[in-house]
Amino acid sequence: MLISVVVPSYNHARYISQTIASILAQTSAPFELIIVDDGSSDGSQEILTKIDDPRVRINLLEKNMGACAAMNIAVQMTRGDLVAVCNSDDLWEPNKLERQLAVIRRSPHIGAVYTNVSWIDHEGNNVQKGRKTPGRVFTQPNRSRGQWIKDLILKGNCLCHPSVLIRREAYDRVGYYDNRFRQLPDYDMWLRLLQKYDIFVLNERLVKFRWFPDATNASGNTRTNMRRDINERALIVRNVIRNMDADSWLNSFGAEKPIEDDIDLQIEKILYLLNSTPNIEGLFRNIALEWAYELLGSPESARRLEKKYGSNELSFQQWMGASCVWRPDPDTLRAPPPPAPVAMDSFAIGDPRAFRTPELIDALKFRLKLSAQRLTKRCLGKRSK
Repeated sequence: MLISVVVPSYNHARYISQTIASILAQTSAPFELIIVDDGSSDGSQEILTKIDDPRVRINLLEKNMGACAAMNIAVQMTRGDLVAVCNSDDLWEPNKLERQLAVIRRSPHIGAVYTNVSWIDHEGNNVQKGRKTPGRVFTQPNRSRGQWIKDLILKGNCLCHPSVLIRREAYDRVGYYDNRFRQLPDYDMWLRLLQKYDIFVLNERLVKFRWFPDATNASGNTRTNMRRDINERALIVRNVIRNMDADSWLNSFGAEKPIEDDIDLQIEKILYLLNSTPNIEGLFRNIALEWAYELLGSPESARRLEKKYGSNELSFQQWMGASCVWRPDPDTLRAPPPPAPVAMDSFAIGDPRAFRTPELIDALKFRLKLSAQRLTKRCLGKRSK
């Protein structure tokens, strides 16, 4: 089986030669290496043009188009049966492809194999214990396809994109990467992939994942990226859940009542989103409220909701008053434990709990402001007496 290794490259002149060397040193053969440089301006393209290896093909883009655009071009250039992805600043252990290929060969039903990672710093040194490391987000037990879908939707991404070995046919069946997303295109891809294929995590640290604790990489833990992460996740979760067929939904989430048609399926999804408690509950409730509003606009759907589930427009009004994603309630705010900082690359999300911090600060400021207003009113009241 021919393996096509794809590397989307962008402004990693400091690391790209090491990355390529680790790929070319793989013990598994045959394979080809396709590098698409996304308009780098730091000398990366000059380094790439000097490579002289028959296994390597290079495409230098004239302008920056986005990580997903570069990935899609690279995948379309592949000639292999399998596609392996590597970031242009990460490194592979020599036996990475060999270990993954063994899984694929004995498991034809598996569409993709992932690995665990070790974390390295700017200089390629292992991240020292005792520091605030990214943690064990990619240390995952294997599970059923339905459970993978459920866990990814409720908890966020936990699969390392630059570790994946995926069947080439999968891209033709589920589509390519969506360049409208910057933080979570891999998360979107995995949820689409799981509609058609089983996956497997090989819990060996076969990728050296470069971690930038100072958030200097393109998807570090900045406020802008955190906001973008939540907004992208909302779009992805909404699209995936709306497009899930009855079998996928039942295997992942079950149902309160028998699902007879699409109206029942929509109602089950809405009620689940309203009652679930993922790590960003407000986002799920907001998706459900918008969807319920649309559903109640159909007389047939409204009748089904009341007859079979005992809910109606008055229920919707109560749901609308229960919580609001746009304005945290200071009287019920409970601060979660401080999250550990998480490293991300342009195709990895990390632990979504880390994205609560800015919203939590805003809510605390609002609560302090409200308390100050109440105290002022009390003081003014005492003076008037």
